[in-house]
Amino acid sequence: MSDRRQQDLEYGGGGILGVLTPSGNPTVEPEMQRLLAPDITMLTARMHSSDPSLLRRLEIYAETLDATLDSFGGIALDAVLFACTGSSYLLGPASEDALVARQKARGVRLLTAAQAIRTAAAEAGVRRVVLVNPYPPELREKAVAYWQDVGFDLADVVEVRNPKPGYHAIYTLRGEAVSAALARAAAIPADMVLLMGTGMASLPSLRQLVNSSASGNKLIVSSNLALAWAGRRALNPETGGPHKLLR
Repeated sequence: MSDRRQQDLEYGGGGILGVLTPSGNPTVEPEMQRLLAPDITMLTARMHSSDPSLLRRLEIYAETLDATLDSFGGIALDAVLFACTGSSYLLGPASEDALVARQKARGVRLLTAAQAIRTAAAEAGVRRVVLVNPYPPELREKAVAYWQDVGFDLADVVEVRNPKPGYHAIYTLRGEAVSAALARAAAIPADMVLLMGTGMASLPSLRQLVNSSASGNKLIVSSNLALAWAGRRALNPETGGPHKLLR
């Protein structure tokens, strides 16, 4: 990628972040806009595949990552946020780390949502985790295996389902269903509650729980919250914990 020192842009005094999101995902950009500081410029590239298989599409997003990154052209980015945990689940932790390392060798600072969650959990001393799952069974299985591989002790998996799925059951989830699942998850003894999936709109539910006494001492994070936190921290190492972004 281009050198930021060779670029003088009107916007982005606080940093310029690229964001990669699946083409049909309507949630990543609005949540990132709410979580990133006003002086941070967010530029998005949408990952696309016409393959009918959900799992294969997620694999293709990782396989075609170089071409997607090239779509930013000569814009010098401080970091790139990979907002697709499903691809990480299919890769597995070791292959995901290798993918990030390969991009680093190309001059790209790639931050994945799954790695951001791992970092936040490690800093909070998390071991026992409750997952809030919007995924269909085939992806749920991969997600559970991923978090077990990184060493989490899974206390439970709380399902969140969409009574009116529309064009996509995750992307059209509304706050009532997410809040109800989050409340059930928060009542289970654990160190962290993780809302999986960058496509599940969850900021209002997260804010309500985190700013109440119901969360206890748990770390409550979503994929988008953790990723936005990682992006802000890449620009400013003094950034506080993920919950600070919700206040």
